[in-house]
Amino acid sequence: MFLKNKGKVLPNTMKILVYQKRIYMKNGYLNLCKIRQQLYEQAIDKAEDPEQFTESEVMKAIGKLNTKKSADESGITAEHLQNSKSTVSPVLTSIFNNIILKRTVPVSFKFGILTPVLKKQKDPTVMGNYRGITVTPTIGKTFEYAFLEKLNLKSETLLQFGFTEGLSPIMSSLLISESRYEIKKSTENFFISVLDVQSAFDVVQHIILMDKAIDQNICIQLIGKY
Repeated sequence: MFLKNKGKVLPNTMKILVYQKRIYMKNGYLNLCKIRQQLYEQAIDKAEDPEQFTESEVMKAIGKLNTKKSADESGITAEHLQNSKSTVSPVLTSIFNNIILKRTVPVSFKFGILTPVLKKQKDPTVMGNYRGITVTPTIGKTFEYAFLEKLNLKSETLLQFGFTEGLSPIMSSLLISESRYEIKKSTENFFISVLDVQSAFDVVQHIILMDKAIDQNICIQLIGKY
């Protein structure tokens, strides 16, 4: 067998070497991330306790919950919490602070009601053509909003439209259409490259995500062993 590389034909041995190099680089980076994470976990044991949540922060998080959504596994909706902020905020504040101090997320936060939804124009007889929509615990969502506020994450690029507050992927089409319009005035070629990574979030290495969080200068007490 032969492998084409930049117009050249390479023997099968070279193909094996290229593959091995990629595996080595991938495993080397993963091992480096593991070492860094171990060092940070050691530092956590010697660090002071992180700043705790206040009732006002929890109430603010409750206010961010999306209303008119399905109830979770316990029958709780966003409206339940939003209409009883003054009553539930002290209790939730205590629960959230215990999560921070013990660095352990309750198992109940990791459960939800899963509904398979068929992707557009896909064969319904193929299991992989369904997208899982999960209704997670409302209290868990409240903790996430409060927790994200403490992380104070900022986008490193102005060109990210998805998963960005106040922006939508459809806005990126404006850049493409404007670029296409401008290029029509000249004799230059216009190329668009589209990449769709299938099940990207299903195969991501969590240890690498933790390493990226460290690069964001996130408080090490907050990213301990969640």
